[in-house]
Amino acid sequence: MGNFQLDSTWGTSAVFSPDRKSFVFEDEGTIQVWNVNTGEPDGESMEGHTIENNRLSSSPDGQYLASGLSDRTIMIWDINKRRAKAEPFRKHAKGVEALEFSPNRNNIVPNSGDGSILVWSVPTGEVLRKIQCKGGVNPAKYSSNGLFILAGGQWWMRTWDVADDTTAPKVCPAADSSRQHHGMAASDYGMCSPLNSSKS
Repeated sequence: MGNFQLDSTWGTSAVFSPDRKSFVFEDEGTIQVWNVNTGEPDGESMEGHTIENNRLSSSPDGQYLASGLSDRTIMIWDINKRRAKAEPFRKHAKGVEALEFSPNRNNIVPNSGDGSILVWSVPTGEVLRKIQCKGGVNPAKYSSNGLFILAGGQWWMRTWDVADDTTAPKVCPAADSSRQHHGMAASDYGMCSPLNSSKS
């Protein structure tokens, strides 16, 4: 692995590509892809942010990058073309804190800390579904087959059927009233379990 000479001592987010051959680093609103082996920038930087990002997420195939901003917007980037794929997504009431692509990369689920889960269409930029939760929500996760979304917070966890918004969410029995769940996983059958938790 190479040594990386950055222009700044401060960066807000970084994420590896799925093949681990490169990583993306954000610094003061500029997004740059770096080659892991050479330690050099790989291609042109991606410009367009006027403020620093909060979070970055790579699609499973490495073609797209999502950036979540403290100004409550989301941008989808085409990594190969080094430019934004579309206009920013704007529907969140608070700054975006985390992002999760669906396994087929067609949808993205951000966590904005506003108590809601929005399922966005990456191709169209439309909100496909809004799930309103009580209290804060930890980052949502997709099951590996993309059929379920899992989310939780202080003293609760639920799974939702992605395709059927009329089905009530499953309550996870592991989420008792004495623990705060920091990490979660969803099975392909909609079951869920805490990866780690702590007593409240």
